[in-house]
Formats: sequence, structure tokens, C-alpha cells
Amino acid sequence: MRIENEVMRKHKGCGLPKRFSLLIEATIYTQLFGGVFNMSRRDKMWVETANPPDIPSRQGRYMLPETHISPLTGHVECLPEKLCINGSLIEVRGRQSSIILNSQFSILNSQFSIKFMGILETIVANKRREVANQKAAVSLDRLLAMGATRLGRPVHSMRGALERSSSGIIAEFKRRSPSKGWLHAGARVEEVVPAYERAGAAACSVLTDGDFFGGSLGDLQRARAQVRLPLLRKDFIIDEYQLFQARVMGADAVLLIAAALTRSECLRLARTAHALELEVLLEIHHERELAFLHPEIDMLGVNNRNLGTFHTAVENSFRLMERIRAEAGTGTSSPLPVSESGLSEAATVARLREAGFRGFLIGETFMKTGRPGEALAAFIQQINRPA
Repeated sequence: MRIENEVMRKHKGCGLPKRFSLLIEATIYTQLFGGVFNMSRRDKMWVETANPPDIPSRQGRYMLPETHISPLTGHVECLPEKLCINGSLIEVRGRQSSIILNSQFSILNSQFSIKFMGILETIVANKRREVANQKAAVSLDRLLAMGATRLGRPVHSMRGALERSSSGIIAEFKRRSPSKGWLHAGARVEEVVPAYERAGAAACSVLTDGDFFGGSLGDLQRARAQVRLPLLRKDFIIDEYQLFQARVMGADAVLLIAAALTRSECLRLARTAHALELEVLLEIHHERELAFLHPEIDMLGVNNRNLGTFHTAVENSFRLMERIRAEAGTGTSSPLPVSESGLSEAATVARLREAGFRGFLIGETFMKTGRPGEALAAFIQQINRPA
């Protein structure tokens, strides 16, 4: 039986969009009475169930039960697209963020609490499950045995390439992002990465996360077979196993994200990376994350995109540079500064270089054009054009 809800009210004081308020009601309904939740684009909701409850109806349509929400924290910036119910754990995935509803029900008043999980937390939680499955399928010993011949491959220094480059562009191969969706769904590594090399990229970043960025370790392996550029494995590294994967598949450097790690985890992973002859790019967004700096860091990336809200502001790089100089210095033993995200203008890159940055990670600007190599070539031409 299809039970449709056209309740158009908004819960007082909770500050949630109307559609999300309806989602909460449908969530409670499915938890209490069972069934499958659906939602249309016009604020209509229905639940398909074999056991409709005895609740008031209007014009033959069942109304979802009244709810009381307590307490409510957080903020939702996107419309939900997917609802997954597993016992009392409810995951709502949206275009730009995900939330977890940790429901503790009282059937009489339908009280429950809501814990909001940001996109970074969601990705890291998913990554932990993914890595656990990979380790169960292919043990570390087996991984090393399968890639034994590749472990002797000479690595290419990404830091050295950036220091020598007149542009400092780290061109990124990225099919999609959680914030923008698909950029270039049909992009092939065999076409894009060699085009980046011909256009003059100093290095190449390859996204290997599948669920949120549309990448794979296979992309990294194919890129290695195509070019001599330094390759950065860009992923959410949380386990040493991923570092061995990176080395076997052809990476020269790995990304460590301060916001996804503790300081001790970051140090341990960086030391393991160096033992595997991989360079380390540490990514920060906030000034407080400068505390993650240690001698094992080769490059320091300032992400201009807040991974919690996806708000992007290039000024973040300029703002943090003074603190970077104070904390890390400017000598040859200091980490090489890299600016990441939101770089779409050659003039901005020129300003960042004047401020002291030597690397510039750019992906979306090139990938969304459909001809990433040509877009990079034109971009570098603008950078090198005399003022």
C-alpha cells in the first residue's frame, strides 16, 4: 500500500528546511511501522508498507504521526537524496553532506536525538570500512608479493619537481567531487595524464577514492605506466596498508589530511611513507593544524576548501602563510608550501607565488572543460606571460 504525506508544516524552532522536517517524520514512521521511504521533488513523501498503522487520514491519504524533536543540533545545507536504515542507525546522504540519525525511540512520543556527521567524517568512516575489506581480501604479505617487482622502481621527487618548475602546477585527475558532482564522468587516465605531462605539469595528483570521487587504485597504476611525472596518491590515508598500496601502484608521494588524523597517527604514517621512499604532502585548513608539522613533512598544503562546509576561499592561503613562515621557517629543510583548491585564475597563482607558495594543486578548473590537457596548457601560458 502506498501511503502519501503532504504535510507542509515546519517544526517550530528547529531551523530545518521543510523537506528535511518531512524526512524526519517519515524516518520515525518507517522505524515504528516498517516499510520503505520515498520522497519526490515537490515535498511529497510516502512510505510503502504492508502494515499501515491506524493513524488519521485526509482524503484517503494517511498522515505521518506527530513528532517531538529533542534535542537538535547541527545544520543541514543540502536536500537529502538517500535514506539508509540499519536498525536504529539511519544515514541520510545528500549532495554536499551526510548526516547520521542515531535514533532512540519512545513509541508514545517519538523522541529521538540527531547527530550530524560532516562530509569528512562520513568519508573517513567509509574509508575505514573500505580498508578493512581490502586488507581482508588481500593481506599485506600478498600485496607485497604481487608488487615485488614494482617496489624497486626509482621514485620521482615531487618536491624537487615543484622547486624546479616555473609554474608549480600539480594537475589533478578527478572525475567527480562531493561538492560539485561529476566533473568529467568519462575521463580516462590514459588520455588525461599524458596530456597533463605534455602541457607542462610539474606533477600529477590522482584521486583513488571510488565512492566519493570516482577514482580507483587502477587509475594510479595506469597513470604510472603512462608518464614519468611525480604522482601523488590523493586519498584519505588512515592506515599504513594504504601507503604500501600507493608504493606498489606507482605513487611518488601521498597526501595526509590533518583533519582526518591525530598528531600521533600523522607522524606514524609519515614515517612509514618515508621508509617506503614516498614523500609526504600534509594538508591543513586551520591555523591550529600547524601543530601537525614535524620533520617528516616534505610539503605543506593549505586547503582553501573547508572540508566540513565545502566553502572555498583562496584568502585562506594568504592568511596562513605568515603563520607557516613563523612555525616552519623558509629554509631548504622547511616543508614546501602548496596551495590547494579554488584556483581558477592565473593571476591568483601569480599572487600566491609572490606570497611564497611553490606548488598549486588544481583539478576542477581543468577537468570540467572536457579537455584537461589543453586547459592546463593555456593556464600555464597565462602564468608565464610577461606582466
